[in-house]
Amino acid sequence: MKKQGAEEAGESRIGFLPVLIIVLMVILAIAGLSIWDYERRAPYEAYYNEALAEPFLKKDPMEDFPPSYRKALSSLQVLAPAWTFEPLWLQDSWDLVLYEETKNEENNLVAYDDTEFYAPYKWMVKNDTVYDGANWFPATRDGVAYYMDPRNFLDIRTVFQFLTLDSGSQISSLEGVEDVFRGIPELLEFAPTVYEAGKEASYLAESLAIRMRQEISLTEGGISPLGRGQVPLEDDSTAYYNFYNIGAYPDPAVPNGAQVNGARFARGDFIEKTDPAYEAYHLPWTSPESAIKGGAVYIRNNYSTYGQDSLYLQKYDLLSGEYWHQYMQALTAPEEEAIRLSRILLEAGGRQRPLVFKIPVFPDMPEDPMPWGGLKEAEEN
Repeated sequence: MKKQGAEEAGESRIGFLPVLIIVLMVILAIAGLSIWDYERRAPYEAYYNEALAEPFLKKDPMEDFPPSYRKALSSLQVLAPAWTFEPLWLQDSWDLVLYEETKNEENNLVAYDDTEFYAPYKWMVKNDTVYDGANWFPATRDGVAYYMDPRNFLDIRTVFQFLTLDSGSQISSLEGVEDVFRGIPELLEFAPTVYEAGKEASYLAESLAIRMRQEISLTEGGISPLGRGQVPLEDDSTAYYNFYNIGAYPDPAVPNGAQVNGARFARGDFIEKTDPAYEAYHLPWTSPESAIKGGAVYIRNNYSTYGQDSLYLQKYDLLSGEYWHQYMQALTAPEEEAIRLSRILLEAGGRQRPLVFKIPVFPDMPEDPMPWGGLKEAEEN
């Protein structure tokens, strides 16, 4: 009898197990998880690393740009993975901006002489009106279209015209400034002052140095009279220095009009003494130090603060809607300064630094950028 009872009890327990398994499976099924699902999921859940997976879940950053930008930018990203490229979407259409930029001839000037050196630039000269010096002429519409189209400057050197100058300031160095001034002793002696000016203004010192070299160095060597404090003003024998050509707007009615206006700005003629900016800019600029440091603050306050924080945006006033607030009139200046800047920063390890490039995108841009030589030459070829 005991044996039979034990067998019945065992059978009872054995019979209970399938019922228990079925109940558990029903509960798991209701919860949306089966035993077999769990066995398949467990290895994935155990080894999944969200931080490592995140880059692969993100979209290609180049998709933020129009297709005509992507190939060149993708190539740059391969060369410099630490760089960030941000599209700057503009409100005004390409045709409107080009119209506004070309309706006033003096806004975009090109240097030209009837020599072999300048021959490739002849297509960019609109007419023979001289706006500055002896050889600065207004640019053609095609010339402006070529230099204003960002797609023509997306290589490892000229892309530096889109570098946000505050992001570049992190790798600024005295050696970099000295390298910019190499071969111009009159500027080389001021390298420490320029480096300090950059730090005080939170601005890339090498860019300040390149701007000085661009604005006041002479082809035959040395620097212009404005950089030496040798531009005479009527009834005033004081030496006024202006290393960035700030306020040096051309005035064809006055002999050497641009230089005279630059000296007048350095004297403080265009800013009231009661204006806080007068002191902030260290006016009047009666010493090289005050001109260098005060000019750096002026550039930061009047350009970077208003979003014109790259060489390109300081040439073209694309943010205010007024099309007049531009630093330079020289059409080729952003490209020339970018090439110098790229050499300095790339040699300083710039490819491994988190530099930020803000690249304009216009509504209704032409499918292809303006070719070198203009439309006429492209059609002939």
